[in-house]
Amino acid sequence: MTADARFAPIVALLDKAEQAGTPIRFWWRDDDAAKATPALDALLAISARHHVPVALAVIPAALERSLVERLEAEPLVRVFQHGWAHENHADKTKGERASEFGEGRPVAESLADLKRGHAILRETFGDRFLPVLTPPWNRIGAEAARVRIEAGLTGLSTFDDAHADDPDCINAHVDIINWKAGSIFAGADKTIAKLVAEIDARLAGKPAPIGILSHHLVHDDAANAFLDDLFSKLAHHPGAAWPPLERLFATA
Repeated sequence: MTADARFAPIVALLDKAEQAGTPIRFWWRDDDAAKATPALDALLAISARHHVPVALAVIPAALERSLVERLEAEPLVRVFQHGWAHENHADKTKGERASEFGEGRPVAESLADLKRGHAILRETFGDRFLPVLTPPWNRIGAEAARVRIEAGLTGLSTFDDAHADDPDCINAHVDIINWKAGSIFAGADKTIAKLVAEIDARLAGKPAPIGILSHHLVHDDAANAFLDDLFSKLAHHPGAAWPPLERLFATA
């Protein structure tokens, strides 16, 4: 199947959005960055080719100088805070799911780590760092989410409809990776079906922008090719809009 045929359902919905005069808003987040790698190079090349902004969620405790230098020539990249060390503090004996800032962790410890991470990223990246917390595994306890603001992290980004009651939370909705199957590309058909459902919801009035989520470190050639094809449609259609990340996370 050609790329045009595969993406035809998405293009048809974007045509509707264009005709209605209400473009669908999209944004892109990529998680787990810490250093410059060939995998990151491939991701950044896609961003540059289609002029699509990307929010790179960076792990402060693992940050290497190579990433700082690599991003200096990438004006489309903005940095989010990906927790502190991407360490799992969940108690498996209690059936807790993986999280760095879950309900079972003392909130004072979570706050201390968030403050450390914020200080490092602010000092390192300056204005290119947007104070948005992306918690590892897209999970954060209610108390940690609340006190993140004390660490200077006004924005929050998790997944799907989590923390929908937080006015400063803007989530990702379409993850191109299937984690349960072994951290592999979810496949074009499944990902397109999810995107179609999300666009349908926006055409029906759901206000949240659609967030596309990737994890460059586990991408294979098929995942990168899919992103390239996807953005060749989404980034160049008048029925799709890509607000600057600063505007999207304006309260941050």
